[in-house]
Amino acid sequence: FVPYGTSGFYVYNASNGNEIRALNTTAKFTAAPAIYRDSVIFAENQGFFTDSEIRKYNWTSGNLKTLNSIRSATASPAIGNGKIYVSDSISGTSNLKAFNLDGSLAWTQDKTDVSGAAPTYYKNKIVHVGSQQHNISVFEADTGNQIWEINWSEGGTSSGSFIEDSVAVRAGNIFLPDRNGSLFKLDL
Repeated sequence: FVPYGTSGFYVYNASNGNEIRALNTTAKFTAAPAIYRDSVIFAENQGFFTDSEIRKYNWTSGNLKTLNSIRSATASPAIGNGKIYVSDSISGTSNLKAFNLDGSLAWTQDKTDVSGAAPTYYKNKIVHVGSQQHNISVFEADTGNQIWEINWSEGGTSSGSFIEDSVAVRAGNIFLPDRNGSLFKLDL
């Protein structure tokens, strides 16, 4: 998978480098896509502050399907446990939403903190980072029930230390980069 410009992408065979398919769209990608089996799952906007569509492109069949729409996708989707997880941020709030692979809504969590970071899936948990109020939340991936939340500004960082990027999870640890170039670790 290789994006070109902001309104399409190519899919290449990783073994031989041959082009499999190209897809042009009229809308704009808002973040990097997620790869799931033989499909690319991505969000695209028709314009600034307009609804985003969660779309699935199957490169084997060439089928492009709109799964659902959200207010504004600001980050890449995460995929795990048969669900697509997206952060839906606009006007000072962020909803963490889980969609089944057919596009139906599985659950939603309303948060009061805007998130520019992609949700992260790890062992039936979803990590959600709020970048403005510094909240880091962990949810059960199946149900959306919150497991725990911490306010990162109370966790030892300076008031100017914002978490804006996606987090990495490895061996039960959450690794958080901040805009000041520091890397922090929390137990999941």
